Amino acid sequence: MPCDFGPPSAISDTGRSNAQRFAFRLVNAGNSLITATLAIFVEEVSLVYVAYDGDIEVYEVKTTNINSPTGSLLQTIDNVQSVQDIGWEEGSDNITITTDNQVFLYPLETCSESSSCVECTGEDSFPLCGWCTVEDKCSRRSHCLDSSQPGRWVQSSSECIFTAVSPAQFTLDSPTILHVTATPPLPNNLTYNCSFSAPGDKFTLVVPAIEVAAGTQYQCHIANVATFLDSVKRVTHFSFVSVEVGVPFATSENTLTIFNCSAAKSCVDCLGTEGACGWCLYGGICSGISEPCPGL
Repeated sequence: MPCDFGPPSAISDTGRSNAQRFAFRLVNAGNSLITATLAIFVEEVSLVYVAYDGDIEVYEVKTTNINSPTGSLLQTIDNVQSVQDIGWEEGSDNITITTDNQVFLYPLETCSESSSCVECTGEDSFPLCGWCTVEDKCSRRSHCLDSSQPGRWVQSSSECIFTAVSPAQFTLDSPTILHVTATPPLPNNLTYNCSFSAPGDKFTLVVPAIEVAAGTQYQCHIANVATFLDSVKRVTHFSFVSVEVGVPFATSENTLTIFNCSAAKSCVDCLGTEGACGWCLYGGICSGISEPCPGL
């Protein structure tokens, strides 16, 4: 919603004067002529746009006292000449900038340009942006599903979810239990899967995530899935996927190596699996190191 002192296009002469006076005190414009201002309140954040000297400066306002405002410069929209007006309609994702020869839209925020939780929630992040955890994206609160639920939308890097998975390699030829730690805890009231995917590859293995300790400890049971992998080795990343949303998130920084011993057709290929597989001399097949050779 527009603050009491703006925007210029929708307020009285007294309101317009107050907006300009507020902007003049907030910015260091010197003798420059402020040609347009906009003051809005969006999702509990106060923003002021000030046009002068061919640029538009965007501030987050901390104190809205007209006589002694305080705020911090968030960004500068460069090379916008002869700005006559800056406007915004509540609910819109853009502001409208009017110059002496054109009208164009400018995004209210560019949250989506941040590709990680740490980047999205860093010190220089835009105050409207936060990390939407289970959707794995940087967005405004209003663009994140169930953002009012704990852990679903965060603005501090200390709330970014990191995962640790052990062991770091396993075979599909014998049952394996992987242990996953999530820090901080995953959002509750959701059902999760374990997902293993290879970057740039269509290979994806998905199994249920079994919760062991509330939100922090999970197990992934791997059994009878050798047909998912048509090669001997895949280097993958682990991610959680909520059943409700279906988007991989909290992807592990370290890789996990998956071996499919039965796909190795020669002794050389079998023994090139970093000790995960063994070659059965009499059967002429490759099997998991913990699996007995046929006939023995």
